[in-house]
Amino acid sequence: MKKTFVIGDIHGEFPLLIELMNDLPIDWDNDRIVFLGDYIDRGNFIKETINYLSQIKGDVVFLRGNHEDMFLKYLVGKDMELYLLNGGKKTLSQIDDLIWLKDFIMKTQIYFEDENYFYIHGGLEDRSIEDNIRYCDPEDLLWIRDDFIESRYDWGKKIVFGHTIFETPLIEDNKIGIDTGAYINGVITCIELPSEKIYQKKIYGTR
Repeated sequence: MKKTFVIGDIHGEFPLLIELMNDLPIDWDNDRIVFLGDYIDRGNFIKETINYLSQIKGDVVFLRGNHEDMFLKYLVGKDMELYLLNGGKKTLSQIDDLIWLKDFIMKTQIYFEDENYFYIHGGLEDRSIEDNIRYCDPEDLLWIRDDFIESRYDWGKKIVFGHTIFETPLIEDNKIGIDTGAYINGVITCIELPSEKIYQKKIYGTR
């Protein structure tokens, strides 16, 4: 049976990412891996993270996070201070070739879906998946938080997302949140679907 492994926000925590990837029982010929975005900013190994991700082969889906969205806006002179105040300085200090990073980000997707799950970085509004795609500003779906987290709306598929940090993964009837704060809590999380088995790697001690 084809499995999907979904990985939450990385934020340049490359050592954690590698430890996690080495532990995942992925069948690279059959399984899929979905990354939920926020690969850059805040962490200390951003270049290594992007270099590693860009070389992964197989059935791999890269979603765009709000930090990738901020980076693209920064490049065209929009909301530059917002980006710098939200971890952008870390990226700019570690990446010499911004075009290389831009090329990677431009290939990312806003959302992805399969038969049972819908994957997005931020979340959805309380309307059908089709109406979210048709009527919502895609950028809004990268940033949405409180209303989505509190929602009990039935989208017909479970929504799998990152963006909002939880101490432990949020697993509810209508959604699954797996951002456990790699850059601040030292915990990176993957969920295997459809079994909903959790894999984590942790850095112990003070961040």
